[in-house]
Amino acid sequence: MKKLIINADEFGLTEGTNRAIAKAYQFGTVTSATIIVNQWAFDDAILISKQNPGLGVGIHLNITDGRPILPLNEVISLVDATGYFYNRYNLMIRLTLGRINLSEVENELMTQVTKLTSRGINPTHIDDHQCIILHPKLFRIITQIASHLNIPIRIPQASLSLLDGRWMRKIASYLICNTYRPILKRKEVQTTDYFYKVVDFYHDRLNCEPSLINSYASLLLRISEGTSELMVHPSYMDERLVRFMDGSITMARQRVEEMKVLLNPKLKEMLTEAGFKLIHFGEL
Repeated sequence: MKKLIINADEFGLTEGTNRAIAKAYQFGTVTSATIIVNQWAFDDAILISKQNPGLGVGIHLNITDGRPILPLNEVISLVDATGYFYNRYNLMIRLTLGRINLSEVENELMTQVTKLTSRGINPTHIDDHQCIILHPKLFRIITQIASHLNIPIRIPQASLSLLDGRWMRKIASYLICNTYRPILKRKEVQTTDYFYKVVDFYHDRLNCEPSLINSYASLLLRISEGTSELMVHPSYMDERLVRFMDGSITMARQRVEEMKVLLNPKLKEMLTEAGFKLIHFGEL
């Protein structure tokens, strides 16, 4: 049987993102979402989660965007002079050079989990912002947290048959993830059999709903038997979303178009015709 989790990332980013996720869940496409706890609309995401108890809610661990939850003096190696997290590029460089205190990483990530659970939400699973799990040092920390909480994690291992460019980077990511799977099995940490994101399949076509629905149609035909996660990023347009996308209105619009697809009856028909059973991570 094909079991599919449609997970919306960055729940809690903006009110527009939260509304889009809630509508897609109520429409019957999105089954799961991951809350990012240090962004503008966290409180709103908590409220929506409690209003929609069937939505699987995980945590979107983040040390590359915004400010930390812990006081700055407790995460000195993770933040720049302005008190914001280093971006992903600089974080990876600092990790490679040994300039990141891994205890600070673990403490910040656990504090993010605690912030979520203190609001009455027990996460169904863990994923992370900007695939930081691809760094082995961060993989070890995230896996340890997942094992402690006894919940699954995301392994962002896209199928090589779906990649459309930037081959060296994507093959490297694929091979890294391949080494992670036996480790997770030994530690009895669950993950899905497969991971998909439509941007790896037809990145150049993410400009309007008609072409995007065709991309989803093609992608769904290639999903294998077993358990799969499809990562999505729906949102309504708002000023904070554009700011989060580094001022790119084009990138923000892509999220709006993705929302339209997730609310398109054609997508529901395709999911039904393909025989998918829609689940969330708590049902693995």
